[in-house]
Amino acid sequence: MYKAVLGLMNRSALQREVAGLHFRSYTEGMERKVMDLRFRSPIGLAAGFDTRGRYYNAVSAYGCSFDFVGPLQLSEKEGLKGAVNNVTATPPGDIILGMNITKQDGSTTEEQIKQDYLTAFAYSFDFCDLSILNFSDTAIGAVHEYTFIQEVTDAVLDARISYDDFHPILLRLSPGLKPGELDPILDYSLMNGVDGVMVCGMDLVKQVVAFSKGRLPVIAVARISKGEEAAALLDAGASLIALDTTPGEFSAGLMKKIFKSLKTK
Repeated sequence: MYKAVLGLMNRSALQREVAGLHFRSYTEGMERKVMDLRFRSPIGLAAGFDTRGRYYNAVSAYGCSFDFVGPLQLSEKEGLKGAVNNVTATPPGDIILGMNITKQDGSTTEEQIKQDYLTAFAYSFDFCDLSILNFSDTAIGAVHEYTFIQEVTDAVLDARISYDDFHPILLRLSPGLKPGELDPILDYSLMNGVDGVMVCGMDLVKQVVAFSKGRLPVIAVARISKGEEAAALLDAGASLIALDTTPGEFSAGLMKKIFKSLKTK
C-alpha cells in the first residue's frame, strides 16, 4: 500500500468507512483492555511506520487499534512539532495514538538528554493517548544503562503527576538487553508506576512475562509475515503486537492473514 493512498485515506472519512466495513468482521470479539485503554484489536503499528503522524486514521480502517508515531525529536521541523500539527489538523478517530519520543541529535550530556525527553513529553501530552520513551536507539548510548533509564523515567513520571488525565507511559527497550540488564528495569517499572514495556522478539516477551508474573503489560515489536507468528506472541503473554513494518510492506492482505489466524485460536 503506497504512502499516497494512505495519506488520502487518512483525510477521507468516506474511504475509511468503506474499508472499515469490510474489516469490522475480522476484529469482532478481539477488543481488549490494556493500561486502562480500550484496544479494538491486539494489533497496531510500531514507530518507524508513521514517522510524522500522517496515516493513523487510514490504518485504523484496516483493523489497527493503535499507531505509535515516530521516533520523534522535538527539534526537528518535521519531527514532534510536525506530528502535533498533523494531529491537530486531522484528529484521530477510533484509534489509540502514541508518541514515541527520543533525544535530539545535538544532545550529548545526560542532563541534555533527560531534558529532551521531559520537554517532548510535555509538548505532546495533550495530543496523544500515551507516551513511549524510546531507549532502543543505539545512537543514544548512555541511556541504555539502567541508572540513566531510571533518571529519565523518574523525571517524566514526576511530570505526569501535574496532569489530571490518565496517560500511560511505556518504555521502548533495546533488543540487545541481556537478562541481567533487563530485570532491574522491569523491577523499577513495577515499583514506580511505568505502565508497560515494549520489546522485540519472543525471548524478551517471555522474560518480561516471567519476571513480572504477568503484572506488567508487554507490547511485542515484531516483523510479521504469517498470522501464526502473531498468535504465538499473544500465546507467550504479549498484551499487544506492534507491527514493525513500512508503508510499502503494510497491506490489507497482511492484516487479513493475522486476524484470520487469531480468529482460529
